[in-house]
Amino acid sequence: MTINPWMVLLVCNWCVAIAFAILLLNFYKQIQSWLIVIFSILTLTFILFFISPNLAIIVSTILWFLFLFLPVFGLYWIQFLMFRGSYDRARQLAAIVRWLHPADGLVELPHLLKALTLARGGKLEEAGKIFKSYKTPETAIGRTVTALFYVTSDSWEDLLTWIRENIPDRQLFGVNNLVIYYLRALGETGNIHELLQAVERLTPEFEKRQSLIPLALARMYALAFCGKSDSLGILFDRPLRRYPKNIRQFWMGTAKLIEGKEREARQIFDAIPHQNNTNLQQAIARRLSQSSQPISVQLSDGDREIRDGIITAVEQEKRYGSALTVANNDAYCSYILIGLNLAIFSLQVLLGGSQNILVLIQLGALIPEAVWEGEWWRLIAANFLHFGLVHLMMNAIGLFIIGGFVEKTLGTIRYFGVYLSSGIASMTVITVLSRLIEFSAKITVGASGSVMGLVGATGAILLWGWHREKARIARQRFQLVLLMVGLQMAFDLSVPNISFIGHLSGVIFGFLITLALMKWVKLPD
Repeated sequence: MTINPWMVLLVCNWCVAIAFAILLLNFYKQIQSWLIVIFSILTLTFILFFISPNLAIIVSTILWFLFLFLPVFGLYWIQFLMFRGSYDRARQLAAIVRWLHPADGLVELPHLLKALTLARGGKLEEAGKIFKSYKTPETAIGRTVTALFYVTSDSWEDLLTWIRENIPDRQLFGVNNLVIYYLRALGETGNIHELLQAVERLTPEFEKRQSLIPLALARMYALAFCGKSDSLGILFDRPLRRYPKNIRQFWMGTAKLIEGKEREARQIFDAIPHQNNTNLQQAIARRLSQSSQPISVQLSDGDREIRDGIITAVEQEKRYGSALTVANNDAYCSYILIGLNLAIFSLQVLLGGSQNILVLIQLGALIPEAVWEGEWWRLIAANFLHFGLVHLMMNAIGLFIIGGFVEKTLGTIRYFGVYLSSGIASMTVITVLSRLIEFSAKITVGASGSVMGLVGATGAILLWGWHREKARIARQRFQLVLLMVGLQMAFDLSVPNISFIGHLSGVIFGFLITLALMKWVKLPD
């Protein structure tokens, strides 16, 4: 029996990748048992390969699946369930995972999760007895459970003390969600100065790790405890829109309360369903027992500067963060253009086929000689014709991904103008160059010039935001646009029958036209 040798390569690469990720963490000494498992699997595979390659493949695959893949996958789901508050389900899964990797605190984990379940149900005394009977494992998962015990028992002072005594700053990111609990504990204990300082200090690390949701949560705590409900609403509209509704209501009520709007805050808290959530009941009671005196008067000038910087970052991410993402619900012109392209494609099929040259010429495919003879309408019509379903779908997807941001920023009329003028300019450049360099006549069809014009328009908007507002998110997205254009040009040059000139000219014209329009554009709030 011959077994695919690629499986050994997969196993080895997987092992090396996990080992490398572990070594990058500052607390690798506490999870060294994973390194032992990886080293053992690799060593055994290497030895068996010289005895029997097939046996090496079988054994390494089984060991990898049982002692690496399943435990890692199981731990991922355990932590996901813990994040969702499903401690009992997490406990059941941990009872299985601990047999596959009985180290790093996994033996104790089911019992600790049971304590969390009891604490969430209000049985703090029973939960405390379980915790006291176990020495908390010095592992990522063990520390997470310990932190959650303080969270569920509403013991924020104790949590802050425990973190300060046991977790160095450099390890806060090494433990899942611990940095988030730490930031909230600062706010809950009234250490607003430290909270703002920590959010400012940790933001570059969040961005480096692409931890967008944790970054949004960190900003949520800062804005809520500073009483900035309007900016908090922006977070809930975009990065935290899928956060549980009752939790969003709780933090909005918190912001309103600190803002001094006690009546609105109480209305929000009263509307939150919390009958089956002891923790939420405790948190709401805690809020209502606090003073409604606005906290902004306690902020220093430096604190206000950090707070205002967070507000600006949230507003800028609302403005520029949707670039290069799927169209939003208000991208009506984008949907109409996609529908128009689909309708004309259907007409092509009905008349004889989307790849029928005679049909394409009849409907308006670009033929440079014909344009020079007076058929200028082809410069427009060719943008709505496509050569085959794949060609159509690629442009439709590009329009769906890119169009929404440009339409929202420029407005429907300007957006349509950029789309159409980029396509016409692209076809015009091809027509002019055909006479200047006298290349053989070919027909050209497709919305690629228009779509690439929207790519250029996206770049212009982001460059404007980077230059005028110093928006970090605009700079980051602009760099992605440059990368996208570079990859597209490389692809165009390497694949025959792709209009490199059409794509490049579309990008350039879209960029220049949009840059000129930005002087009259009121950016969306």
